[in-house]
Amino acid sequence: MFKIIRSIELIAVVLAVTLLCACSKEESNYSLVEASVSETNYFVESNPTGEYSKGITNDYPSCFNAKIDRCTFSIGELNYPKETTIFSGVACNNNADYLGLAKELVSGEKYTVDQDTGDLYVIESESKDFVKYKYYVGTKGTINFIDYSIPYYNSVILDYENPYFNLNAYTSERVFSFGTPEKCFEDVAGLFERYGLDIKNNVIVETYYLDHEILANEEIAYNKDGIIDSSKKRPGGWSEHDDAYMFFINQTCQELPDSFHSSFLWAGWYSPVSNAGLVIIYNEKGIALIEPRRQICTYKLNTETVQLLSFDKMANCVAEHLNGFVDDSTKYQITNAKLYVAHEYSRNFVDVPLEYHWVFLVTETNNSQTKSYEICFNAVTGEYEEY
Repeated sequence: MFKIIRSIELIAVVLAVTLLCACSKEESNYSLVEASVSETNYFVESNPTGEYSKGITNDYPSCFNAKIDRCTFSIGELNYPKETTIFSGVACNNNADYLGLAKELVSGEKYTVDQDTGDLYVIESESKDFVKYKYYVGTKGTINFIDYSIPYYNSVILDYENPYFNLNAYTSERVFSFGTPEKCFEDVAGLFERYGLDIKNNVIVETYYLDHEILANEEIAYNKDGIIDSSKKRPGGWSEHDDAYMFFINQTCQELPDSFHSSFLWAGWYSPVSNAGLVIIYNEKGIALIEPRRQICTYKLNTETVQLLSFDKMANCVAEHLNGFVDDSTKYQITNAKLYVAHEYSRNFVDVPLEYHWVFLVTETNNSQTKSYEICFNAVTGEYEEY
């Protein structure tokens, strides 16, 4: 089963991004306990279990408010699964037939396979100085694909730090003429499954609705000097043939969203409420874009539970890190915290250990200047993790 999230509340944190019995194929739901921690002017250890959680996430509070020197924690709802016991384990890249999937994506076209990289492409036109691609598919340890005929990237800005970020423009539910979003996602999942990739089970899926009229209104085109130039917009404009669903897909393990190192949960490329590991755009012709931010993995769990630090201890680690900076005039507000499973990139199908991290959303204020960013800490050791 999969879950389609149809609405967004920015900076509220979903993923976003799942399993006790060997990653059973069940839908994952986030259900948080309602409770509170009273705000204090100094920090007090209040977790009744002491310094460590026994690997059971309901040892955590559901919200957290405290002030530690220049750090103010105002977390209305911690993001973690309600009753999950966390086990150690490994992640492994799927031994999938990426090249076979690539060939089906360009079925009927005359394609070329780069023997060195495994990339597959279809050329629309070429000259001595320039090659124009019609389709391009990367197959190295994952799958990515783009149909260059429809410039969705000019109308859909997924980087929330970009002033033109516009993901919220595509949240109104629609059913396009070529099928419901549920049916289209089933088609995509079925295609992936044929080549050894499961994107249907133990995942979080968010759906966005790329209506052609909105795509036209949101399109931003640039000239060769990088200046916005409306004369460079798509020739012929947009029509109902361009309508598409956009799926944000994120795997889960033990009910936790998966993110390998160097993949952002809130900041950067995607929505601050999404931990998208895979973005797929699907229109009347089928898949128009596959953009992976992470590998599609399988998980193997051990019987050993993981000793997680109490959230009080985690907050102390965050405060110690932030308060350690020299400028005493800087203030920090921590408004979100999310528990997730992390791992290094799995190369050559080698198993890589699972790690468990907390990511915190921080708003930093200095001389009336503010900026927001995320910081990550190991949930077992409390150590700051650099991307």
